Amino acid sequence: AARLLGHPADAVPDGAIDIHPGDLLFMIDSSWEQYPDFAPVFESVRRLGGRIVTVVYDLIPLRMPQFCSAGLVAVFQRWFGLAVRHSDMLLCISGAVRDDVAAYLDAHGMRPAHPLRLEYWRLGADIVPDSADQAIRPEVAAMAADTSSPLFLMVGTIEPRKGHTAVLDAFDALWAEGSTARLCLAGKEGWEVDELMRRIRQHPEMGRRLFFVERFTDAEINLCYSRAQALLAASVAEGYGLPIVEAAQHRVPVIASDIAVFREVAGAGAAYFPLGDQQALMDLVRRFGGLGLSERQAMADLVEVLSWRDSARQAWQRLATAFS
Repeated sequence: AARLLGHPADAVPDGAIDIHPGDLLFMIDSSWEQYPDFAPVFESVRRLGGRIVTVVYDLIPLRMPQFCSAGLVAVFQRWFGLAVRHSDMLLCISGAVRDDVAAYLDAHGMRPAHPLRLEYWRLGADIVPDSADQAIRPEVAAMAADTSSPLFLMVGTIEPRKGHTAVLDAFDALWAEGSTARLCLAGKEGWEVDELMRRIRQHPEMGRRLFFVERFTDAEINLCYSRAQALLAASVAEGYGLPIVEAAQHRVPVIASDIAVFREVAGAGAAYFPLGDQQALMDLVRRFGGLGLSERQAMADLVEVLSWRDSARQAWQRLATAFS
């Protein structure tokens, strides 16, 4: 484990970890497939008077299974049932997710035999760029160097629920009107997007007004943020919306779909459009394209940004308050 994490050999113990009375087991990773294997550990922790806390990132596979593979939905459903059964707390990554979990539990009559707390905490966004990940491809540098027209940025895996199709439809309509606005999609190809990827890669505006920065380096995504007129966050559903906070770090405002978690994370640091309303999205792109630097920075500064240290401290405070 130490070698995989890049730590000294003695930094991470490879042997078994003894469970002590009153220990708290924090299941922070998305261990959906591995979770059943922890059942004996859960029993040991509970037998010694300990507590089990499981992190919930979202309920998308349960709420919107059409955006996930059938296999993932089945695995996630099993995991969530076990998490509810074994956990003393479900710690969510946003208030919106906590509220959704509460509603789901109530709607499905999921009431474990023991008390189950629902809490949330905010994520951080200040990872230091890897010094070995500083390469910038010439085409990315050229895109960033062009200041003749505003550049709008989307960050994240290309997948159906992220809204790339709706954004590309809106920009196609803008370009048909003669708009010079540019669109950069930064991320990697995901699942169930074969047709969309063909559309992107074969688009007549590719390399002119449309750009696809695939598997970006730290240096490339920082450059993209620094040149962006605004970030586009068009998801149908999210657990948090980390690119919104990353954009705020670069003092870049956001055009976002009007979903609860984006309202929570971005607040007044974003302008919102109703899902499915292409005209509203186009209007916001036009409006933001004409905003000056000071206006955009002032708007972005309204987004609360936490460091990962502050985020970890907040998570610990939630646990300490609940189980002290």
